[in-house]
Amino acid sequence: ATTESSSSRIIRFSRERLQIGLNFGIQYEITNLPLKDGDDVTHTVIYRHPPIPTPNGEISTTHERLGTRPVKNRRAVGTAAYGFEREYELAPGQWEFSVSYKGRILCSQRFTVVSEQDVKSN
Repeated sequence: ATTESSSSRIIRFSRERLQIGLNFGIQYEITNLPLKDGDDVTHTVIYRHPPIPTPNGEISTTHERLGTRPVKNRRAVGTAAYGFEREYELAPGQWEFSVSYKGRILCSQRFTVVSEQDVKSN
């Protein structure tokens, strides 16, 4: 399986301002799948981010989400996204979203999330 990297197939945002309500991510396409139309492809979306203290007191720097997408014409399209909904999630720095299929990273996209203060000082 491969991913397409043309700008019409992967939507890229590279620098975002930190605020509640901000959503950012990528759209990806997994191609050349050995599956037939209507089958589901199972893959993993990996989120790496600056340290975020969770309400239970733990510190999170990564999480993974298992996903399934329907196959059509030997390809599957999906979205990997994150949205800031709570104050404790507001972590400036480098974020990276990756898509893995059968243990192999197919695509990754990094984002720089900056604080309001950093935006004003530039």
